[in-house]
Amino acid sequence: MMKRVFASTLGLILAMAILAAPARAQVELGWDAMLAVTSVSDCDLCDDVTTVTVPGGQFRAGFMLSPTVQLEPSLSFLLVSEGETFTFIDFGVDLLYHFNEDATKSRFYVAFGPGLALASGGGDSATQFSLGAKAGFKLPASGGLSFRVAGTYERGFENNDDGIPGTNSFGVLFGASVMVGE
Repeated sequence: MMKRVFASTLGLILAMAILAAPARAQVELGWDAMLAVTSVSDCDLCDDVTTVTVPGGQFRAGFMLSPTVQLEPSLSFLLVSEGETFTFIDFGVDLLYHFNEDATKSRFYVAFGPGLALASGGGDSATQFSLGAKAGFKLPASGGLSFRVAGTYERGFENNDDGIPGTNSFGVLFGASVMVGE
């Protein structure tokens, strides 16, 4: 069920991207660091988890669909090896809306989109679908370099097939980007 919801949401975002005519051939490449607190739903034995990813734990590429709309796929990868090897991969696609068109000035933005987390290790694997939202500011520097800060929320949905409980994650994201292209 969750895989169908993820596929439908991802399909809708991609269809919006295809239907929108790009305003310019620019791509924003970025790397994000984050501080997040995640709570686990319906789990009396589970504690809240605080994560800090520094240096950046997430790579993203933003494609400008118009002067105010941007499609931004992201990917993070974590490999932990301590006796056994554990692999964590997060993939997401956000649709950003900027509240002004001038990328040379500070601008407020909101974003939303689906995500898919994959984990494997110890002979097991699991997946979790999520939906997230962000609100923040992009702060341009010079030479196409910019920084961003945003508040984030992500709801990870329960996956009974893999024994994954639902999660709620609140965080603060700090990122650096460079615009490439036209």
